[in-house]
Amino acid sequence: MEDEVVIDTTPIIQELNASFARQRRRQTNLLLALSVLVFSLTVLAWIYVRDEAPPWDGDLVGEKATANPAGPCPAPERLRQALEAARPSDAMELATRSPALWDTPALSRLVGANAPAFAAMKDLSDIDWQPAHPAWKTTDLGGNEQQWQALGVAKEAAVAYYSRRGQDEAAMLGGMELAVLAQKLQSLSAWPTYYARGVEVHERACRAIASMLRQASMDARTLSNVQAEFERLTPTDAMLKARLYGFYEFERRLIVGERPGDPWNEPVTAAMADHGRRLFFKPEQTLALFASSMRELADQTPRAATPVTHQITLRIGPPGLPTGFPGGPNRAGLRYANERIWQYAKLLDCLALQRTRHVLVLTLFGVRRYALDHGRAPEKLEDLLPRYFNSLPADPYTGEPLHYDAAKGLVFSVGTNFKAEGGRANEDPLSDDTEPTVMVR
Repeated sequence: MEDEVVIDTTPIIQELNASFARQRRRQTNLLLALSVLVFSLTVLAWIYVRDEAPPWDGDLVGEKATANPAGPCPAPERLRQALEAARPSDAMELATRSPALWDTPALSRLVGANAPAFAAMKDLSDIDWQPAHPAWKTTDLGGNEQQWQALGVAKEAAVAYYSRRGQDEAAMLGGMELAVLAQKLQSLSAWPTYYARGVEVHERACRAIASMLRQASMDARTLSNVQAEFERLTPTDAMLKARLYGFYEFERRLIVGERPGDPWNEPVTAAMADHGRRLFFKPEQTLALFASSMRELADQTPRAATPVTHQITLRIGPPGLPTGFPGGPNRAGLRYANERIWQYAKLLDCLALQRTRHVLVLTLFGVRRYALDHGRAPEKLEDLLPRYFNSLPADPYTGEPLHYDAAKGLVFSVGTNFKAEGGRANEDPLSDDTEPTVMVR
């Protein structure tokens, strides 16, 4: 009988068990990895999809109580006609020069070419613009820079032309019409471009009036009346603060759409960009950036024109460099906020310059009246008290009186660089923001 062969299968079984165990571990690890991946993707999707709750913005509500006045408003249509009729100069070499420096034939040609535009603007500064009327929101009349450039240059040229011909009252009327137009544009509860156009028109008004005052032969009484009217048109902190509220409502409608009580009417709704469907754009989170930033800007408007320090840079990054990383959950929102909010932040600097130009021209009125009464310019600005001013207009950049050089015939501000450098004697007044200057003679 042959011996039985006994095969020890223990190692094989052990190896099979070990193999099965390794396979189970791999399956367990795979399932665990897949679970972690699914969980991570779920969290990531939640981070990217989830938006914040609507920000509280009750303190940023503007003029809703009077947002929709009844009745017609003819001013928008009149302004549209004037803009469409405005014609630029046909001489390219004049494009970069102030109209006050043009020759008389060039002024005459441009004034004649813009007679239809001037006719459309007749009495426009005297009628009620109803700044909260829905008609202003239907079309963005402030959006065409070329039309506004043409109209502004034409009006400035008209002031220079009449002044050149000795028609001082007509010249002054044209300059004051520009100043009134600037204030009315900046009072509109509508598109932000209106405010920007108002800043530009105000600069033209100040430049035109300053140029013609140097050689005006108007009597002191007339100058006194015009000075009082011009002082009434001084740009104010309150006006900018009110507009910032309006700009926030405008952006809110752009970002999240219509809400109950929203003052923007339906024609504007059709023109709004649908940001909510953009990738990496969280409407409510983006709106919160606007709410915080606009609140901060509005709180700063009563302050003197000193360098502004704020948290906007930490919130959205410096101009042109939004915070966050590429592909972040609200990257598009941050980019949009950075682009728009810094444009609004610049308005604080614009207001400082506006007020500076205004008080310089206002002071020039007093100096000219003094010269008419005494046959010479004052030796110092304090000589204007109390007959021509109850208190001297202050430099918005310092809060102190403006600088005056009687020998050079210059009144000037320290300007945007906060340095008094003797003024800038320039035939084109107020042309240097670092040292805004008007010439007395």
